[in-house]
Amino acid sequence: SRNGRLQLEIKRIESNTDRQVTFSKRRNGFIKKA
Repeated sequence: SRNGRLQLEIKRIESNTDRQVTFSKRRNGFIKKA
């Protein structure tokens, strides 16, 4: 049970970083387009 919760936390953090990376990439693309 404790391990499962830890895995969930890690997954949430990973998805958060992934979203930030894609967001920054998209923003960079917009800047290049402008």
